[in-house]
Amino acid sequence: MLDPEWMTKHRYSTGLRSQYVSAGWLVQPTRGTFKRPLGTLTWQKSAISLRTLLERL
Repeated sequence: MLDPEWMTKHRYSTGLRSQYVSAGWLVQPTRGTFKRPLGTLTWQKSAISLRTLLERL
């Protein structure tokens, strides 16, 4: 999940966020939060996500 503060800090304007939501690249589950639409969860996607998180530590 992303919040508007993070997106603004990383230079995602309000207009760009709206375009991403309209295009289906992001979904807005509640006001003030954004996330990528989830596809089918597989073990491969889980492993990639875990590796990415561990690399950031």
